[in-house]
Amino acid sequence: MLEIERLSKGLDVRFLDPAPLFYDPLTKRYQVEKDGKALYYDEVHITVTTALKVIAPWLRTAVGETFALETNLGNRRQKGMMTTH
Repeated sequence: MLEIERLSKGLDVRFLDPAPLFYDPLTKRYQVEKDGKALYYDEVHITVTTALKVIAPWLRTAVGETFALETNLGNRRQKGMMTTH
């Protein structure tokens, strides 16, 4: 368990780790380039292109799933389909 996950345990937060997006299971290494294009512009910062083409779609999906779940639960509560204790 990562330190940030441990610290956020019990809080109403969701930890999103993008590291698996860069992991190549065949080489068992994290990618620093893809199709001849750099994914990072220095040792720790991704390029704008990487942010837009890799991180943004993943983040939209991750946040969308969270939002959809919360919206669904909220709608069910409003309709009296759920009770809270």
